[in-house]
Amino acid sequence: MIDTVPPSITIDSAPDRPPFVDVNDENPDPSALQVYLNEERYDPSQPLAAGTYTLRATTRDLAGNIAEISQEITMGPPCQEQTYVHFVNPTTTLSAMHYFPWYSGSPECTNIPQPNTPWCKCIWGPKPQNPRTWKGFYDSSTQSVINGHIDQMISKGVDVISIEWTGNSTQRGIIENQIIPYIVSRNKKFVILYDTSIRFGGLINFNDPFKRDQFITDFNTFASSGKYFKNSNYLKFGNDKMPVVYIYVTRAILGSDANISWTFQQIKNAAIQNGFNGLFIVADHLYWGIVDYHKLSLIIAGGEGAVTSFGPVDPSQGIPEDPGCANVNGRAVRQWANKMSTLYSNAVNSLQNLGFATDLDPGIFVQYDDTGLNTPFCWSRSTVHHWRLCDGSDWNHMIVNAGLNRDKVAQIVDVLPNCSIQRYSASNYTSIIWTYSYNEWGEGAGCEQLNGQPPPAPAYPYRFELLVLDILKGLLP
Repeated sequence: MIDTVPPSITIDSAPDRPPFVDVNDENPDPSALQVYLNEERYDPSQPLAAGTYTLRATTRDLAGNIAEISQEITMGPPCQEQTYVHFVNPTTTLSAMHYFPWYSGSPECTNIPQPNTPWCKCIWGPKPQNPRTWKGFYDSSTQSVINGHIDQMISKGVDVISIEWTGNSTQRGIIENQIIPYIVSRNKKFVILYDTSIRFGGLINFNDPFKRDQFITDFNTFASSGKYFKNSNYLKFGNDKMPVVYIYVTRAILGSDANISWTFQQIKNAAIQNGFNGLFIVADHLYWGIVDYHKLSLIIAGGEGAVTSFGPVDPSQGIPEDPGCANVNGRAVRQWANKMSTLYSNAVNSLQNLGFATDLDPGIFVQYDDTGLNTPFCWSRSTVHHWRLCDGSDWNHMIVNAGLNRDKVAQIVDVLPNCSIQRYSASNYTSIIWTYSYNEWGEGAGCEQLNGQPPPAPAYPYRFELLVLDILKGLLP
């Protein structure tokens, strides 16, 4: 009988060892196997550096039947004896932007008499030129305003929209019935930014059974609902089995080790009971001088996650109060970025001791100006701060130094001392850059398109909002 069946070729690969190419045939010709790595001849017995490759194998049997296979393989770094963890540079970077769905409208603050609302008296009115959002009055329950916000973010390269969730019933209705459906219609990803500060009115103490139960109930809702984790557009890692959730602010969580650990295990269990493999928790945990890595280990241990920062620096760290623009290196935003870069560098060293796989995701901010918030009607802040952009180069400096520095933004890989196990983060070499924020949240960090009275107005405070988004889009890999 004439043999007309071609050989069968299989490629067996794992991140921690060289690939194995196997040929199965009744009449094999061992000398005919040829293996190529990125189209160059390759000996499969040789180790590979970390990275992603295309492996192609061709062969023929003694009957002349030919077979070929091509497969993409991903390799981790070679095992390092006696090293528990090491770093792998991300190969993919997602741009995520925080979005705040305020639930009350902003009446036109130029009316006489001016409406007695926080938006007019505290947030918009005191700012230079009394600015206003270009897309309409500040009422995110208006569908056209929501659509305009989301369209603008997408047009500037934002991959993931991070939606603040506070538990407010009106806001929740807007999120579920207006914001998420439009994101889905644009085929973009979203995540929940779980705001513990607003949800629990400040610090959250897990020694309080009511707060523990409320926290767990919220995550049961996320895990079981088709509007949240089960939505196909919700961002998930780990082969689409691990929902990503940003928790603000984890460093403010209080309670005994046992209660903190138990509570976070319950929300991971809620995900597992709804068909997921757990949660990918992005912990807003980094802050200058008070980073509690032990607490972080209670929050993420036994699961997967990343650590990031929302507001990583305070005035005590020597950030100058809007010193002007003449001294380029002394500008406030640049010094803030330098502090953030140092914070991330220090975090890399500390995260090595956690004992589980963790990513380091950068959080970057546009500017900060809480002018108007120091009166009794406006939160009675004892001081207000001004860290403003002078020009687009300041924001460029922020992104490059605090956001894209590969020495400080990396994945952490578990390596047991005997090299028997390597465990990689579920994000699969994906880093997320979190930018706060698209729209105004009281402290002047928004980068949505604004309009002033009368137009054209200077920037808010210096009118760089769309330029900021363009720079971000141009610098992301």
